Amino acid sequence: GALLAGPASSCAAPPCPSGAAFYTVNLQQPASENYGVGKLDYNFSSSDSLMLTYILDRASLVQPNYIPTQGALNNQMTNQVTIEEKKIISPTMINTAHFSYFRPQVTTTVAETPALNILPGHFGGGWGVTGSNWSGDGGPGIIYSFINSWTGADQFFWTKGKHAIQIGLDITRRQENINWPLGFQGSYTFPTELAFFQATSSNYSGPEPAFTDAMRGFRRTGVAPYFTDTYQITRRLTLTLGIRYDFMSNISEVHNKFTNITNLLTSTTFSAVPHAYYTNPTTTNIAPRVGFAWSPFGDRKTSVRGGFGMFYDSPIPSQLSLAYSTNPPYFSVNQSNPCLPPNPFCGGSGALPARPSLSQGLLYGAPGEYPNHNPYLMQFNLNIQRQVFANTVFSIGYVGTQARHLYIKDDENTCVPTSIAANGYYVRGYTSAVALAGTCPMTDNNNFAALYI
Repeated sequence: GALLAGPASSCAAPPCPSGAAFYTVNLQQPASENYGVGKLDYNFSSSDSLMLTYILDRASLVQPNYIPTQGALNNQMTNQVTIEEKKIISPTMINTAHFSYFRPQVTTTVAETPALNILPGHFGGGWGVTGSNWSGDGGPGIIYSFINSWTGADQFFWTKGKHAIQIGLDITRRQENINWPLGFQGSYTFPTELAFFQATSSNYSGPEPAFTDAMRGFRRTGVAPYFTDTYQITRRLTLTLGIRYDFMSNISEVHNKFTNITNLLTSTTFSAVPHAYYTNPTTTNIAPRVGFAWSPFGDRKTSVRGGFGMFYDSPIPSQLSLAYSTNPPYFSVNQSNPCLPPNPFCGGSGALPARPSLSQGLLYGAPGEYPNHNPYLMQFNLNIQRQVFANTVFSIGYVGTQARHLYIKDDENTCVPTSIAANGYYVRGYTSAVALAGTCPMTDNNNFAALYI
């Protein structure tokens, strides 16, 4: 159900009409999906084969709204093509070449209802009453994500004596186009229900007309060579050693739309930056792997296995979209005591604040100012198996996982640092009494928080 409001009429004797009524409706949420797979296998010869696979997945979901014209239509379509050739060069050598193209796209659209638009040319909008469940929604406008991902890989297997060697290279190219206009339509806040009926708003939140571009085109290229050698040291012991280098180019924006606060203490405005990070966090992504298999008694009834590996999580532009899609050339501001549509900023400019202000962002600065690391995962395991009867095996094992340098959200509007440690972290050498009292010098930015890596 929803609360619909209308103009209050004059009334000489109570009870008087309130100007509001409840509207109840049974909303439907239809969904559909169509999925198809095509595959072709072709043998050039007994030692050379080709595989071709195509996948198409289409889905749609209607998210209803109590305002009948404002239901959101979510569409998703995925295209994927994979080509792989396997060539047996000799009884001890095999080469596999792989290419794939992956294109997922997601759109959320709402039909435009001009009467519900707050800003001209912007779909929908919203309003709310402080301390009440009264609210209205004119729709979220258009949100979409289009991704193009190309992957080329080659893997060479070679058995040489007691060694089983794998050498490979993965190359990826990703284009990720994301439009995520948070608050794009604008939203009014009314202090009381009476103020709503009197059309007297206390605050407006939304983008100023010159800062409405939330479209970002993230670009990155990855190169990952790797080497693995499985060596049978003895009949009872096999050792596997491997290493992988996961390099990814520093993420850029195709139309140079990245802006950020480059220094939390001294910056007075947003600055254009060429990449998502000041320095590329992936240049040292060296990932070792080691494993072993051991038969301690040589009776083929007992085996001990273990392994360790590091796995890097390459920066994902969609994780950074919250940091860069809400920075200029898109920016949402607050206007106190606004006018009604179509110009909420009649009582002020609605321009960027004198000091850069962010509720979310990505720390950006030279090494030593803001540590810059790539998240990674460490996995390790150890297990023992013993055949106790002809058809019975006893197993016991341990599996562990540890993650380092994960994304977190941190409040940077804190006391001014007194020094910088050798590892690059800020040190705030204040007594607990001063910090709790809030009397320490504060940073020169308001309401800044960050995704910290």
